[in-house]
Amino acid sequence: MGFFGALGKILQGKPVFTPDQGNGGQPGAPAAPQPAAGDKVYPQVSIEHVQCRTTGGGMDIDAFIQNYSSGQVQLDKIELFGHTAQVTTFLRPGEDREFRIYDGPRPTATNQPNLELYYKNASGDYFCADHYMEFTQQADRTYTVERIRFLRVRDV
Repeated sequence: MGFFGALGKILQGKPVFTPDQGNGGQPGAPAAPQPAAGDKVYPQVSIEHVQCRTTGGGMDIDAFIQNYSSGQVQLDKIELFGHTAQVTTFLRPGEDREFRIYDGPRPTATNQPNLELYYKNASGDYFCADHYMEFTQQADRTYTVERIRFLRVRDV
């Protein structure tokens, strides 16, 4: 409705907005977004924090993975540094668990900062939670993982 339509209703003593207009009868109140039929819900699963330990020229990384979605998910694998860690297990809604995701040599460069966590929901749809790794350089010019940050979830 335009300005003159609203003005006409005011002059007639009628309400400008009605509940059937999708804004609850409140001028300026946004309508609640409604998911379109067939929209896919992307369950959010992410790495919350990591513990990185070094031994000689190697390092191991333990990650705490949490399911923030309202349904159970099945974790599949994590890819980082060209390495794949199988973490096949189920996480209930709100559950978190610790996993060893890497045990190998310390990287000598930071040109592979991406980490991908693959999982599927109860209906079998696969998703990937993309993460970004932040590094700390060591005295021997190798790197350790300082932090892992969640970026987004994508459908795969």
